[in-house]
Amino acid sequence: MKSNRWQISPVTEFSQISDAWDELNARNSKQGVLTAMFVQSLIDVFADDSLIILSKYQGNELSFSGIFEQKSAKRWGVFQPSQGPLGVCIADNKNIDRELIDEIVEQLPGPVWLLDLTQLDSAQYKQSDEQLDYLHYISTGSLAIPDDFDQYFSSFSKNTRQNINKSRNRLKKEGIETNLVVVTDPKAIVGAIEKYGEIESKSWKNSLGTAVNINNEQGQFYSNMLTAFAREGQAQVWCYQFNEQLVAVDLCVVHGSTITILKTTFDEAFARYSPSLLLKMDAYKALSKQGTIKHIEYFGKVMDWHRRLKCDERQLFHITWAKSQNVYRLMSWIKQKIKK
Repeated sequence: MKSNRWQISPVTEFSQISDAWDELNARNSKQGVLTAMFVQSLIDVFADDSLIILSKYQGNELSFSGIFEQKSAKRWGVFQPSQGPLGVCIADNKNIDRELIDEIVEQLPGPVWLLDLTQLDSAQYKQSDEQLDYLHYISTGSLAIPDDFDQYFSSFSKNTRQNINKSRNRLKKEGIETNLVVVTDPKAIVGAIEKYGEIESKSWKNSLGTAVNINNEQGQFYSNMLTAFAREGQAQVWCYQFNEQLVAVDLCVVHGSTITILKTTFDEAFARYSPSLLLKMDAYKALSKQGTIKHIEYFGKVMDWHRRLKCDERQLFHITWAKSQNVYRLMSWIKQKIKK
């Protein structure tokens, strides 16, 4: 029988477990946004040195690992920057139960009264332990790349098909040609991110201060991360043009046969043509023809356009552990009553 051992390391030493982390991801989550390369990029830009890596080994094999931050005196949580679609932790056997959480709490420094595991994927983890509290976060979507794109398109509602065809006909009538450019060259990634930021800075996101800019932390993260992925042939930036005018951009990473769309933006001056939707249609058609990528992950909140494109929905959720779970449940119930 393999013996268990736990190890605590500073977040600055993540590179030392990166190979074992990727092996753990390959056995379980199999997500590009949980690869060591993606996580290292999050660490480089958004983590401070107070974060720790907590790892469990069965024999010499990593069976759980996560990056944790102290949120208050007696509260800890998994590392969760807004650019990370999933909480930065992976558990073997696709299971996070009370027993594992009790072990995590025992290993964390100091007294722990609350522990938050955020943005877990229901495709990977069960919600079946009655001793834990699960909180719905969002419904997200995914899509199997169609083998027959025309058949896929014909499965849309009549209204969706008509709207897409109207946009294409309007563009043709106005003499506007569409062109999808897929940027994969590591040397071209930063320039593509800069163009993405220029478009997003003209949108409503700029007024909220959430727009990607090549000079802010978001821009730094996406530039560094996508360049690293591009060096491995695992990054795609979809750029959509009306004649020579760039009107929409999607930032994507590839892992195995899955592509994840991380960010999407379009020039609102061309909204009447639905450029982002046309970009998706042309990109999905190209992927269908190529046949190497079989699956698309969105990880954002399911929107109307996801449903119109026939995505499959599932839940992302949080787990909160409390030293006194009954007291926590009572306090949560009181808060809900106050809100009503």
